[in-house]
Amino acid sequence: MSKNWNDFKLDNGKTVGFMRGDNLEWWTKKGVRSERPIDRAPYYNKFFKNIKKVNKNFDFKNYQNKVVGEVCGGPFGGIIEAYLPLEQKYQIDIFASDFEKLNWINSPIDKTTWIESPCEEITLSDDHLDVLFGFNSIDHGWDYKSALKECIRVSKECYISFDTNRYKSPHYPDLNHYQIVDYNDVVEFVESMKNENLQIHYWHWDHAIPGGKVKVFELWAKKI
Repeated sequence: MSKNWNDFKLDNGKTVGFMRGDNLEWWTKKGVRSERPIDRAPYYNKFFKNIKKVNKNFDFKNYQNKVVGEVCGGPFGGIIEAYLPLEQKYQIDIFASDFEKLNWINSPIDKTTWIESPCEEITLSDDHLDVLFGFNSIDHGWDYKSALKECIRVSKECYISFDTNRYKSPHYPDLNHYQIVDYNDVVEFVESMKNENLQIHYWHWDHAIPGGKVKVFELWAKKI
């Protein structure tokens, strides 16, 4: 992967360099507010409650001896930092080296392997992870379809949650969302990925934001 952020061009002509500044500024503000993974517990708990409706066997205890990963959990970690103090865990984030330079990484190095990689091009081998989590993350990149494919490719099982129908408006200018993710398009794409070797369940719930609401798309994919 190129280390020159400006090599990555978006459809609208913006570069990852632009994204990098926006995201680091956003995380700085988060850091100032001392936000940590557990502060998002109400959203996580809703995610887990929904998961258990389709996978009654879901339990974090099942992953204690597994290789677990997370995409775009941020410098303070996400789900696996809050709920899974494991020995083998991976945090995958395109800004990993920036987090480290700014001393933002909140995980003991001996327990967490940081992968500097966009979720559209994860630098891990097929099925490297037993399970992968992604919460409110891949919609912040520039190609959710590639990101979904990569999350499924590198894991034997994954749980993904992200916003759809989050259209920009004067009421909610959100610089951290660079792509239009339409709910119906996501459903059509996910349906096209199903095959005899890949079990996929998905669902959604409505979440109010200033100026409107979004459909939070959630997915459980497991290789058979």
